[in-house]
Amino acid sequence: LKKMIKEIAIQGMGYSNTYHKYTISNSWCNVHYADGKTHKHNHSNTFMVAAAYLQMPEDGGYFMAEDPLEQVKSFYYHDNPEWMWTEIPVVSGDILVFPGWMKHKTQENKSGKERWVLTTNFDQQYDANKNFLK
Repeated sequence: LKKMIKEIAIQGMGYSNTYHKYTISNSWCNVHYADGKTHKHNHSNTFMVAAAYLQMPEDGGYFMAEDPLEQVKSFYYHDNPEWMWTEIPVVSGDILVFPGWMKHKTQENKSGKERWVLTTNFDQQYDANKNFLK
């Protein structure tokens, strides 16, 4: 995961290969049983998050991401309380990578089987003197 996060930061986001170091700050496993879900939250003070779906049963409840332009679009007409959320279908073996500031949640697990997700937070350190290369 650490190598993947570095590659995404450099190739996908344009961060420097020279001045940045990416480290794991913490990691944990969520297990959701019947009707279990994760409520809306973000990972403040975290550069990037990886969510690895170790076991995702059918009807296990998908990942949901809130539109980051929520405040800008708040005046739009809507009649659905979930209008600002996008469902991200996932299966066992998928890894989602997203910025720590992004608000997200999960749908309820309606499968009767356990949903297992390994979540890892990554920090980014910057050094203008390139001390990470020494």
